[in-house]
Amino acid sequence: MAGKNKIETGVTLNYDDTGGTARDLSSSMVPGSLAINGYSYEQVGIRGVSEALDNFLAGFASLDISAQFYMDDTATTGSWTVLSAQNGANASTGYTMTIAFGSNGAAPTTGDPELELDMLLTGLPVSISGGAVICTATWVPKTGTIAAWSTVGA
Repeated sequence: MAGKNKIETGVTLNYDDTGGTARDLSSSMVPGSLAINGYSYEQVGIRGVSEALDNFLAGFASLDISAQFYMDDTATTGSWTVLSAQNGANASTGYTMTIAFGSNGAAPTTGDPELELDMLLTGLPVSISGGAVICTATWVPKTGTIAAWSTVGA
């Protein structure tokens, strides 16, 4: 297993367990696997009959986040323990995801960029890669509210 590079060591990913307690899953994350696909907006056509060019408004947004984790079944805090209990769950607690980015590979501190939003875990397939058992988590927004980037400690 390859180790995390300097930049990846400064990224943390926390996700709530079923009790609503934030669990740091960063140490189990496969290097290079975090993908935040950004907000993507559907196009709503608004062309009038007299217009020669199609034009659009931004419609509803979608967002998906995915990451791979080494299967860690440590009681309470392991990535598999936390994620498998949340896969497809639709409870009232346990959905907050926080991803923070430290500067130049350092741990995130006050003022560093952070994204915090309520995400629903919709998939957790398991595979074997490089002699390790890997689970791939895919999240989508739980609520219809778009989260804004903020900073750690804000």
